[in-house]
Amino acid sequence: MIQAQAAHFPSFAWAWPTGGRLLLLHAALNPDEAFARQALQDWLSAHDLDDARFPEHRLFAAITTRFGRSLDGLAEYPRLIGLQRLHWTQSRLAVAENLPPLQAMVDAGLKVVLLKGAARIAVDPTEQKSRTAFDLDLVLPDADFEQAITMLLSRGWKSTRGESALGLIARVSSVRARNFKHGRFGDIDLHRRAYQPAYASAQHDAALVNDAQPATYYGVPVFIPSVEERIVMAMGHGGFDGHHHSDWLVDVAGMLASETVDWDRLYAIARGRRLVGAVAIGLSLLSQALNLPISRDALTRFGADRPRAGLRALPMLVLARDTQTMTKPQTMLRSVIEGALKIRLTGRNKASDTRQTRIITRSARDPAQGAALTSYVVTADTAPRAGTWTLHAELALDMPPLRRRIELDINSPGRNLHHVQALHLRKRAGRSVVRFTVQLDVTADDFPISIVSLPSKFLEDGAQSPNYAKYKMVAFTPTRVTLAPRKGMS
Repeated sequence: MIQAQAAHFPSFAWAWPTGGRLLLLHAALNPDEAFARQALQDWLSAHDLDDARFPEHRLFAAITTRFGRSLDGLAEYPRLIGLQRLHWTQSRLAVAENLPPLQAMVDAGLKVVLLKGAARIAVDPTEQKSRTAFDLDLVLPDADFEQAITMLLSRGWKSTRGESALGLIARVSSVRARNFKHGRFGDIDLHRRAYQPAYASAQHDAALVNDAQPATYYGVPVFIPSVEERIVMAMGHGGFDGHHHSDWLVDVAGMLASETVDWDRLYAIARGRRLVGAVAIGLSLLSQALNLPISRDALTRFGADRPRAGLRALPMLVLARDTQTMTKPQTMLRSVIEGALKIRLTGRNKASDTRQTRIITRSARDPAQGAALTSYVVTADTAPRAGTWTLHAELALDMPPLRRRIELDINSPGRNLHHVQALHLRKRAGRSVVRFTVQLDVTADDFPISIVSLPSKFLEDGAQSPNYAKYKMVAFTPTRVTLAPRKGMS
Protein backbone atom coordinates (compact mmCIF):
# COMPACT_ATOMS: atom_id res chain seq x y z
CA MET A 1 0.00 0.00 0.00
CA ILE A 2 1.42 3.39 -1.05
CA GLN A 3 1.51 5.79 1.89
CA ALA A 4 1.73 9.59 1.75
CA GLN A 5 3.94 11.36 4.26
CA ALA A 6 2.35 13.73 6.77
CA ALA A 7 2.84 17.40 5.89
CA HIS A 8 2.57 20.57 7.91
CA PHE A 9 2.03 24.18 6.99
CA PRO A 10 3.82 25.89 5.24
CA SER A 11 5.21 22.92 3.30
CA PHE A 12 4.00 22.60 -0.28
CA ALA A 13 2.79 19.08 0.50
CA TRP A 14 0.28 20.54 3.00
CA ALA A 15 -1.67 21.90 0.01
CA TRP A 16 -1.42 18.86 -2.25
CA PRO A 17 -4.26 16.38 -2.85
CA THR A 18 -4.22 13.51 -0.38
CA GLY A 19 -5.65 10.03 0.01
CA GLY A 20 -7.50 8.53 -2.91
CA ARG A 21 -7.14 11.61 -5.10
CA LEU A 22 -3.35 11.47 -4.84
CA LEU A 23 -3.38 7.73 -5.66
CA LEU A 24 -5.34 8.38 -8.85
CA LEU A 25 -2.94 11.15 -9.81
CA HIS A 26 -0.04 8.75 -9.39
CA ALA A 27 -1.88 6.23 -11.55
CA ALA A 28 -2.44 8.83 -14.26
CA LEU A 29 0.91 10.61 -14.23
CA ASN A 30 3.74 8.94 -12.33
CA PRO A 31 6.46 8.00 -14.88
CA ASP A 32 7.15 4.75 -12.99
CA GLU A 33 4.48 2.52 -14.54
CA ALA A 34 4.78 -0.17 -11.89
CA PHE A 35 4.29 2.44 -9.17
CA ALA A 36 1.37 3.94 -11.09
CA ARG A 37 -0.37 0.57 -11.48
CA GLN A 38 0.12 -0.14 -7.78
CA ALA A 39 -1.46 3.22 -6.97
CA LEU A 40 -4.53 2.29 -9.03
CA GLN A 41 -4.78 -1.10 -7.33
CA ASP A 42 -4.47 0.56 -3.92
CA TRP A 43 -7.31 2.93 -4.83
CA LEU A 44 -9.53 0.08 -6.04
CA SER A 45 -8.80 -1.90 -2.86
CA ALA A 46 -9.84 0.99 -0.64
CA HIS A 47 -12.76 2.45 -2.64
CA ASP A 48 -15.93 1.36 -4.39
CA LEU A 49 -16.33 2.53 -7.98
CA ASP A 50 -20.01 3.16 -7.24
CA ASP A 51 -18.96 5.91 -4.83
CA ALA A 52 -16.64 7.65 -7.30
CA ARG A 53 -17.72 11.13 -8.38
CA PHE A 54 -17.19 13.04 -11.59
CA PRO A 55 -13.70 14.39 -10.62
CA GLU A 56 -12.54 10.80 -10.13
CA HIS A 57 -14.20 9.76 -13.38
CA ARG A 58 -12.14 12.37 -15.22
CA LEU A 59 -8.95 10.84 -13.83
CA PHE A 60 -10.15 7.32 -14.67
CA ALA A 61 -10.42 8.44 -18.31
CA ALA A 62 -6.74 9.41 -18.31
CA ILE A 63 -5.72 6.23 -16.47
CA THR A 64 -7.67 3.92 -18.76
CA THR A 65 -6.24 5.65 -21.83
CA ARG A 66 -2.72 5.35 -20.41
CA PHE A 67 -2.78 1.63 -19.65
CA GLY A 68 -5.41 0.36 -22.09
CA ARG A 69 -5.89 -3.39 -22.28
CA SER A 70 -3.02 -4.04 -19.89
CA LEU A 71 -5.58 -3.45 -17.14
CA ASP A 72 -7.85 -6.30 -18.26
CA GLY A 73 -6.60 -8.45 -15.42
CA LEU A 74 -8.42 -6.19 -12.97
CA ALA A 75 -11.94 -7.19 -11.98
CA GLU A 76 -12.95 -3.54 -12.40
CA TYR A 77 -11.56 -3.28 -15.95
CA PRO A 78 -14.91 -3.70 -17.76
CA ARG A 79 -16.45 -0.98 -15.61
CA LEU A 80 -13.50 1.36 -16.16
CA ILE A 81 -13.88 0.88 -19.91
CA GLY A 82 -17.61 1.42 -19.54
CA LEU A 83 -17.08 4.68 -17.71
CA GLN A 84 -14.64 5.84 -20.36
CA ARG A 85 -17.08 5.04 -23.16
CA LEU A 86 -19.97 6.66 -21.29
CA HIS A 87 -18.11 9.93 -20.79
CA TRP A 88 -16.70 9.85 -24.31
CA THR A 89 -20.25 9.44 -25.67
CA GLN A 90 -21.55 12.27 -23.52
CA SER A 91 -18.63 14.45 -24.60
CA ARG A 92 -19.42 13.74 -28.26
CA LEU A 93 -23.08 14.60 -27.71
CA ALA A 94 -22.01 17.88 -26.12
CA VAL A 95 -19.68 18.59 -29.03
CA ALA A 96 -22.51 17.96 -31.51
CA GLU A 97 -24.70 20.49 -29.66
CA ASN A 98 -21.93 23.05 -29.18
CA LEU A 99 -20.43 23.03 -32.68
CA PRO A 100 -23.24 24.78 -34.64
CA PRO A 101 -23.14 28.03 -32.60
CA LEU A 102 -19.32 27.87 -32.56
CA GLN A 103 -19.29 27.61 -36.35
CA ALA A 104 -21.79 30.46 -36.57
CA MET A 105 -19.53 32.69 -34.45
CA VAL A 106 -16.55 31.92 -36.68
CA ASP A 107 -18.62 32.50 -39.83
CA ALA A 108 -19.67 35.87 -38.43
CA GLY A 109 -16.01 36.88 -38.16
CA LEU A 110 -15.69 36.60 -34.37
CA LYS A 111 -12.28 35.74 -32.93
CA VAL A 112 -12.97 32.66 -30.83
CA VAL A 113 -10.22 31.48 -28.47
CA LEU A 114 -10.71 28.03 -26.89
CA LEU A 115 -9.79 27.43 -23.26
CA LYS A 116 -9.13 24.46 -20.97
CA GLY A 117 -10.16 21.01 -22.28
CA ALA A 118 -11.29 22.29 -25.67
CA ALA A 119 -7.87 23.87 -26.24
CA ARG A 120 -6.18 20.59 -25.32
CA ILE A 121 -8.26 18.68 -27.87
CA ALA A 122 -7.60 21.35 -30.52
CA VAL A 123 -3.86 20.85 -29.95
CA ASP A 124 -4.11 17.05 -30.04
CA PRO A 125 -7.40 15.43 -31.16
CA THR A 126 -6.18 12.04 -29.92
CA GLU A 127 -6.80 13.32 -26.37
CA GLN A 128 -10.58 12.98 -26.81
CA LYS A 129 -10.80 9.76 -24.80
CA SER A 130 -8.49 10.82 -21.99
CA ARG A 131 -9.91 14.34 -21.55
CA THR A 132 -13.56 14.38 -20.47
CA ALA A 133 -15.13 17.75 -21.28
CA PHE A 134 -18.87 18.33 -21.38
CA ASP A 135 -18.70 22.10 -21.77
CA LEU A 136 -16.96 24.41 -24.23
CA ASP A 137 -14.98 27.32 -22.77
CA LEU A 138 -14.41 30.34 -25.02
CA VAL A 139 -12.88 33.77 -24.56
CA LEU A 140 -13.52 36.56 -27.06
CA PRO A 141 -12.62 40.25 -27.45
CA ASP A 142 -15.11 42.67 -25.88
CA ALA A 143 -17.18 43.46 -28.96
CA ASP A 144 -17.15 39.83 -30.12
CA PHE A 145 -18.15 38.65 -26.64
CA GLU A 146 -21.32 40.75 -26.66
CA GLN A 147 -22.18 39.65 -30.19
CA ALA A 148 -21.63 36.00 -29.23
CA ILE A 149 -24.11 36.37 -26.35
CA THR A 150 -26.69 37.84 -28.72
CA MET A 151 -26.12 34.97 -31.17
CA LEU A 152 -26.61 32.32 -28.48
CA LEU A 153 -29.77 33.98 -27.16
CA SER A 154 -31.21 34.20 -30.66
CA ARG A 155 -30.66 30.44 -31.04
CA GLY A 156 -32.59 29.65 -27.86
CA TRP A 157 -29.66 29.13 -25.50
CA LYS A 158 -30.39 30.03 -21.86
CA SER A 159 -28.18 31.67 -19.26
CA THR A 160 -27.73 29.33 -16.29
CA ARG A 161 -28.25 32.28 -13.96
CA GLY A 162 -31.90 32.28 -14.95
CA GLU A 163 -31.83 35.86 -16.21
CA SER A 164 -33.97 36.81 -19.18
CA ALA A 165 -32.53 37.57 -22.60
CA LEU A 166 -33.69 41.19 -22.28
CA GLY A 167 -32.08 41.52 -18.83
CA LEU A 168 -28.78 39.98 -19.91
CA ILE A 169 -28.51 42.23 -22.98
CA ALA A 170 -29.37 45.28 -20.89
CA ARG A 171 -26.47 44.56 -18.50
CA VAL A 172 -24.04 42.81 -20.83
CA SER A 173 -21.30 45.45 -20.57
CA SER A 174 -20.78 44.45 -16.92
CA VAL A 175 -20.74 40.71 -17.58
CA ARG A 176 -17.34 38.99 -17.29
CA ALA A 177 -18.55 35.51 -18.20
CA ARG A 178 -21.75 33.53 -18.67
CA ASN A 179 -22.58 29.86 -18.88
CA PHE A 180 -25.26 28.92 -21.43
CA LYS A 181 -27.22 25.69 -21.81
CA HIS A 182 -29.23 24.31 -24.71
CA GLY A 183 -31.13 21.05 -24.78
CA ARG A 184 -29.75 18.19 -22.74
CA PHE A 185 -26.08 18.43 -23.71
CA GLY A 186 -25.41 21.95 -25.02
CA ASP A 187 -23.06 23.75 -22.62
CA ILE A 188 -20.97 26.80 -23.56
CA ASP A 189 -19.02 29.07 -21.18
CA LEU A 190 -18.46 32.48 -22.77
CA HIS A 191 -15.72 34.64 -21.25
CA ARG A 192 -14.87 38.29 -21.74
CA ARG A 193 -11.88 37.65 -19.48
CA ALA A 194 -10.28 34.23 -19.16
CA TYR A 195 -9.45 34.60 -15.45
CA GLN A 196 -11.32 35.48 -12.30
CA PRO A 197 -11.27 39.24 -11.57
CA ALA A 198 -8.68 38.79 -8.81
CA TYR A 199 -6.22 37.46 -11.39
CA ALA A 200 -7.15 39.70 -14.29
CA SER A 201 -4.57 41.93 -15.96
CA ALA A 202 -5.45 44.35 -18.76
CA GLN A 203 -2.05 43.80 -20.37
CA HIS A 204 -2.10 40.01 -20.19
CA ASP A 205 -5.82 39.73 -20.99
CA ALA A 206 -5.21 41.61 -24.24
CA ALA A 207 -2.06 39.58 -24.99
CA LEU A 208 -3.89 36.29 -24.44
CA VAL A 209 -6.34 37.10 -27.26
CA ASN A 210 -3.94 38.99 -29.53
CA ASP A 211 -1.22 36.31 -29.38
CA ALA A 212 -3.57 33.34 -29.65
CA GLN A 213 -2.47 30.74 -32.18
CA PRO A 214 -4.64 29.31 -35.02
CA ALA A 215 -5.97 25.81 -34.44
CA THR A 216 -8.80 23.54 -35.55
CA TYR A 217 -11.52 22.12 -33.31
CA TYR A 218 -13.53 19.34 -34.99
CA GLY A 219 -13.07 21.07 -38.33
CA VAL A 220 -13.86 24.59 -37.09
CA PRO A 221 -11.01 27.15 -37.41
CA VAL A 222 -10.41 28.69 -33.99
CA PHE A 223 -7.58 30.01 -31.82
CA ILE A 224 -5.88 28.75 -28.66
CA PRO A 225 -3.75 30.61 -26.09
CA SER A 226 -0.01 30.15 -25.95
CA VAL A 227 1.21 27.09 -24.07
CA GLU A 228 2.56 29.36 -21.30
CA GLU A 229 -0.86 30.97 -20.86
CA ARG A 230 -2.58 27.59 -20.88
CA ILE A 231 -0.29 26.29 -18.12
CA VAL A 232 -0.83 29.33 -15.90
CA MET A 233 -4.57 29.14 -16.55
CA ALA A 234 -4.74 25.45 -15.64
CA MET A 235 -2.89 26.05 -12.37
CA GLY A 236 -4.83 29.24 -11.65
CA HIS A 237 -8.19 27.54 -12.13
CA GLY A 238 -7.60 24.01 -10.94
CA GLY A 239 -5.20 24.28 -8.04
CA PHE A 240 -7.67 25.31 -5.34
CA ASP A 241 -9.69 23.57 -2.63
CA GLY A 242 -7.80 20.29 -2.63
CA HIS A 243 -7.43 20.25 -6.42
CA HIS A 244 -10.86 18.64 -6.72
CA HIS A 245 -10.72 18.88 -10.50
CA SER A 246 -7.29 17.32 -10.65
CA ASP A 247 -7.40 16.52 -14.35
CA TRP A 248 -5.88 19.99 -14.80
CA LEU A 249 -2.65 18.31 -13.71
CA VAL A 250 -3.03 15.84 -16.56
CA ASP A 251 -3.44 18.81 -18.91
CA VAL A 252 -0.26 20.46 -17.62
CA ALA A 253 1.73 17.23 -17.74
CA GLY A 254 0.70 16.76 -21.37
CA MET A 255 1.73 20.29 -22.29
CA LEU A 256 5.11 19.96 -20.58
CA ALA A 257 5.76 16.67 -22.36
CA SER A 258 4.70 17.65 -25.88
CA GLU A 259 5.22 21.42 -26.25
CA THR A 260 8.14 23.80 -25.85
CA VAL A 261 7.67 26.12 -22.88
CA ASP A 262 9.26 29.56 -22.58
CA TRP A 263 9.71 29.73 -18.82
CA ASP A 264 10.59 33.44 -18.89
CA ARG A 265 7.27 34.16 -20.54
CA LEU A 266 5.41 31.81 -18.23
CA TYR A 267 6.87 33.52 -15.18
CA ALA A 268 5.96 36.96 -16.56
CA ILE A 269 2.36 35.86 -17.08
CA ALA A 270 2.11 34.28 -13.63
CA ARG A 271 3.62 37.35 -11.98
CA GLY A 272 1.39 39.74 -13.90
CA ARG A 273 -1.67 37.75 -12.85
CA ARG A 274 -0.58 37.34 -9.22
CA LEU A 275 -0.46 33.56 -9.64
CA VAL A 276 3.22 32.81 -8.96
CA GLY A 277 2.23 31.01 -5.75
CA ALA A 278 -0.35 28.86 -7.55
CA VAL A 279 2.19 27.86 -10.20
CA ALA A 280 4.76 27.08 -7.50
CA ILE A 281 2.31 24.73 -5.77
CA GLY A 282 1.46 23.03 -9.06
CA LEU A 283 5.08 22.57 -10.09
CA SER A 284 6.03 21.26 -6.66
CA LEU A 285 3.22 18.71 -6.83
CA LEU A 286 4.18 17.55 -10.32
CA SER A 287 7.89 17.31 -9.55
CA GLN A 288 8.13 16.40 -5.87
CA ALA A 289 5.04 14.21 -5.46
CA LEU A 290 4.43 12.78 -8.93
CA ASN A 291 8.09 12.67 -10.04
CA LEU A 292 7.59 14.34 -13.41
CA PRO A 293 10.83 15.61 -14.98
CA ILE A 294 10.77 19.41 -14.80
CA SER A 295 13.89 21.47 -15.32
CA ARG A 296 15.69 22.64 -12.19
CA ASP A 297 15.81 26.19 -13.53
CA ALA A 298 12.01 26.27 -13.90
CA LEU A 299 11.47 24.96 -10.37
CA THR A 300 14.01 27.39 -8.88
CA ARG A 301 12.44 30.34 -10.66
CA PHE A 302 9.12 29.70 -8.85
CA GLY A 303 10.64 28.48 -5.59
CA ALA A 304 9.14 25.03 -6.26
CA ASP A 305 12.46 23.25 -5.73
CA ARG A 306 12.17 23.66 -1.96
CA PRO A 307 9.96 21.67 0.42
CA ARG A 308 8.44 24.83 1.94
CA ALA A 309 6.54 27.62 0.25
CA GLY A 310 7.94 31.13 0.31
CA LEU A 311 6.18 34.00 2.06
CA ARG A 312 4.42 35.27 -1.08
CA ALA A 313 2.97 31.82 -1.80
CA LEU A 314 1.37 31.37 1.64
CA PRO A 315 -2.07 32.80 0.72
CA MET A 316 -2.25 30.46 -2.29
CA LEU A 317 -1.23 27.59 -0.03
CA VAL A 318 -4.29 28.22 2.14
CA LEU A 319 -6.57 28.46 -0.90
CA ALA A 320 -5.18 25.22 -2.36
CA ARG A 321 -5.82 23.15 0.76
CA ASP A 322 -8.90 20.88 0.73
CA THR A 323 -11.49 22.77 2.79
CA GLN A 324 -12.83 19.50 4.21
CA THR A 325 -9.52 18.92 5.98
CA MET A 326 -9.05 22.45 7.37
CA THR A 327 -9.37 23.42 11.02
CA LYS A 328 -11.75 26.20 12.03
CA PRO A 329 -8.94 28.83 12.31
CA GLN A 330 -7.66 27.77 8.89
CA THR A 331 -11.16 28.08 7.43
CA MET A 332 -11.47 31.57 8.90
CA LEU A 333 -8.10 32.54 7.43
CA ARG A 334 -9.21 31.23 4.06
CA SER A 335 -12.34 33.41 4.24
CA VAL A 336 -10.21 36.48 4.97
CA ILE A 337 -7.95 35.75 1.98
CA GLU A 338 -10.93 35.18 -0.32
CA GLY A 339 -12.52 38.41 0.91
CA ALA A 340 -9.34 40.37 0.19
CA LEU A 341 -9.23 38.97 -3.34
CA LYS A 342 -12.85 39.93 -3.99
CA ILE A 343 -12.06 43.56 -3.21
CA ARG A 344 -10.59 43.65 -6.71
CA LEU A 345 -14.02 43.02 -8.19
CA THR A 346 -15.34 45.88 -10.27
CA GLY A 347 -18.85 47.26 -9.83
CA ARG A 348 -21.67 47.44 -12.31
CA ASN A 349 -21.29 49.72 -15.31
CA LYS A 350 -23.87 52.30 -14.30
CA ALA A 351 -23.39 54.38 -17.43
CA SER A 352 -24.79 51.76 -19.79
CA ASP A 353 -26.46 49.03 -17.76
CA THR A 354 -30.02 49.16 -16.52
CA ARG A 355 -30.32 49.63 -12.79
CA GLN A 356 -30.92 47.04 -10.11
CA THR A 357 -32.78 47.35 -6.82
CA ARG A 358 -32.28 44.97 -3.90
CA ILE A 359 -34.89 44.61 -1.17
CA ILE A 360 -35.94 42.15 1.56
CA THR A 361 -39.30 40.41 1.74
CA ARG A 362 -41.57 41.14 4.69
CA SER A 363 -44.22 39.06 6.43
CA ALA A 364 -47.80 39.65 5.30
CA ARG A 365 -50.79 39.10 7.59
CA ASP A 366 -53.74 39.46 5.27
CA PRO A 367 -54.30 37.03 2.39
CA ALA A 368 -53.99 38.58 -1.04
CA GLN A 369 -57.01 38.88 -3.29
CA GLY A 370 -56.55 37.81 -6.86
CA ALA A 371 -54.68 35.29 -8.99
CA ALA A 372 -50.99 34.53 -8.63
CA LEU A 373 -49.11 35.53 -11.79
CA THR A 374 -45.61 35.28 -13.20
CA SER A 375 -46.13 38.29 -15.51
CA TYR A 376 -48.24 41.40 -14.96
CA VAL A 377 -48.86 44.30 -17.36
CA VAL A 378 -48.90 47.59 -15.48
CA THR A 379 -51.62 50.11 -16.28
CA ALA A 380 -50.27 53.66 -16.62
CA ASP A 381 -52.11 56.46 -14.78
CA THR A 382 -51.94 58.75 -17.81
CA ALA A 383 -51.27 58.57 -21.53
CA PRO A 384 -47.87 57.00 -22.34
CA ARG A 385 -45.11 59.44 -23.23
CA ALA A 386 -41.33 59.70 -22.99
CA GLY A 387 -39.77 60.78 -19.73
CA THR A 388 -39.13 59.54 -16.19
CA TRP A 389 -41.92 57.52 -14.65
CA THR A 390 -42.33 56.24 -11.09
CA LEU A 391 -43.33 52.62 -10.63
CA HIS A 392 -44.56 51.66 -7.18
CA ALA A 393 -45.38 48.01 -6.60
CA GLU A 394 -46.57 45.85 -3.74
CA LEU A 395 -46.62 42.14 -4.53
CA ALA A 396 -47.82 39.28 -2.33
CA LEU A 397 -46.01 35.93 -2.47
CA ASP A 398 -46.55 32.45 -1.04
CA MET A 399 -43.05 31.41 -0.03
CA PRO A 400 -41.70 27.91 0.70
CA PRO A 401 -39.84 27.21 3.98
CA LEU A 402 -36.37 28.16 2.77
CA ARG A 403 -34.16 31.16 2.15
CA ARG A 404 -33.88 32.19 -1.47
CA ARG A 405 -33.71 35.02 -3.99
CA ILE A 406 -36.68 36.33 -5.94
CA GLU A 407 -35.82 37.85 -9.31
CA LEU A 408 -38.11 40.34 -11.06
CA ASP A 409 -37.60 42.15 -14.36
CA ILE A 410 -39.31 45.40 -15.28
CA ASN A 411 -39.60 45.20 -19.06
CA SER A 412 -40.92 47.09 -22.04
CA PRO A 413 -41.93 44.99 -25.08
CA GLY A 414 -38.41 45.23 -26.47
CA ARG A 415 -35.97 45.93 -23.64
CA ASN A 416 -35.28 45.61 -19.95
CA LEU A 417 -35.82 48.76 -17.89
CA HIS A 418 -34.91 47.68 -14.36
CA HIS A 419 -34.21 44.58 -12.27
CA VAL A 420 -35.44 43.91 -8.75
CA GLN A 421 -33.90 41.27 -6.51
CA ALA A 422 -35.74 40.41 -3.31
CA LEU A 423 -34.02 38.37 -0.59
CA HIS A 424 -36.28 36.07 1.38
CA LEU A 425 -34.42 35.42 4.64
CA ARG A 426 -37.00 33.48 6.66
CA LYS A 427 -37.01 29.69 6.65
CA ARG A 428 -40.71 29.24 7.32
CA ALA A 429 -43.46 28.94 4.76
CA GLY A 430 -46.15 31.56 4.49
CA ARG A 431 -47.35 34.76 2.91
CA SER A 432 -44.79 37.47 2.29
CA VAL A 433 -44.79 40.80 0.53
CA VAL A 434 -42.29 42.82 -1.46
CA ARG A 435 -42.55 46.57 -1.91
CA PHE A 436 -40.42 48.72 -4.18
CA THR A 437 -40.45 52.10 -5.88
CA VAL A 438 -38.23 52.63 -8.92
CA GLN A 439 -37.67 55.40 -11.46
CA LEU A 440 -37.87 54.38 -15.12
CA ASP A 441 -36.47 56.42 -18.01
CA VAL A 442 -38.68 55.45 -20.92
CA THR A 443 -39.65 56.35 -24.46
CA ALA A 444 -43.15 56.30 -25.89
CA ASP A 445 -42.34 52.91 -27.46
CA ASP A 446 -41.61 51.33 -24.06
CA PHE A 447 -45.27 50.89 -23.19
CA PRO A 448 -46.87 48.69 -22.04
CA ILE A 449 -44.53 47.98 -19.11
CA SER A 450 -44.56 44.60 -17.39
CA ILE A 451 -43.35 43.06 -14.13
CA VAL A 452 -41.99 39.57 -14.88
CA SER A 453 -40.90 36.88 -12.43
CA LEU A 454 -37.75 34.92 -13.32
CA PRO A 455 -36.13 31.75 -12.02
CA SER A 456 -33.05 32.50 -9.95
CA LYS A 457 -31.18 29.72 -11.74
CA PHE A 458 -31.65 27.75 -14.94
CA LEU A 459 -33.12 24.35 -14.07
CA GLU A 460 -32.21 21.70 -16.63
CA ASP A 461 -34.62 19.15 -15.15
CA GLY A 462 -37.49 21.60 -14.62
CA ALA A 463 -39.93 20.62 -11.89
CA GLN A 464 -38.05 17.33 -11.42
CA SER A 465 -34.96 19.19 -10.21
CA PRO A 466 -34.17 18.63 -6.50
CA ASN A 467 -33.63 22.41 -6.21
CA TYR A 468 -36.85 23.37 -7.96
CA ALA A 469 -38.39 25.10 -4.91
CA LYS A 470 -35.21 27.11 -4.34
CA TYR A 471 -34.74 28.39 -7.88
CA LYS A 472 -38.11 28.32 -9.68
CA MET A 473 -39.81 31.56 -10.65
CA VAL A 474 -42.07 32.79 -7.83
CA ALA A 475 -45.65 33.67 -8.71
CA PHE A 476 -46.96 36.92 -7.22
CA THR A 477 -50.28 38.62 -6.64
CA PRO A 478 -50.26 42.37 -7.41
CA THR A 479 -51.93 44.04 -4.42
CA ARG A 480 -51.06 47.64 -5.36
CA VAL A 481 -49.20 48.74 -8.49
CA THR A 482 -49.09 52.27 -9.88
CA LEU A 483 -47.18 53.81 -12.79
CA ALA A 484 -47.21 57.59 -13.17
CA PRO A 485 -45.04 60.36 -14.63
CA ARG A 486 -42.63 61.78 -12.12
CA LYS A 487 -43.88 64.98 -10.56
CA GLY A 488 -42.91 68.02 -12.54
CA MET A 489 -42.62 66.10 -15.83
CA SER A 490 -44.31 68.04 -18.61
